[in-house]
Amino acid sequence: ALLLMMHRQGKGLDLDAINASGMTALTQCALDGSLRGVKILLELGADVDKTDRYGWAPLHHAAAEGYIDIVRLLLRANANVRALNQHGHMPMDLADDEAVRKLL
Repeated sequence: ALLLMMHRQGKGLDLDAINASGMTALTQCALDGSLRGVKILLELGADVDKTDRYGWAPLHHAAAEGYIDIVRLLLRANANVRALNQHGHMPMDLADDEAVRKLL
């Protein structure tokens, strides 16, 4: 709610700012399994492919954690399924869940 309010009031909110862990809010929400947070941030225009310091995009984290609903949402937002992290892994390479792998 606070993000929406700040965005609507034109408070100069940087949706792709990096936190102390080297992640954007979208990446953190994807890692934490916050479907609502991911949805809001995407609606506000967060960069779906912005990577953390290890080259992991939100889709890498969601795939690795098996968060299928977040994976679907990121894919609908045109997340890059072929993005490579610093070790050369695509999101599909990190997914243990078969349903997630099929989506990717």
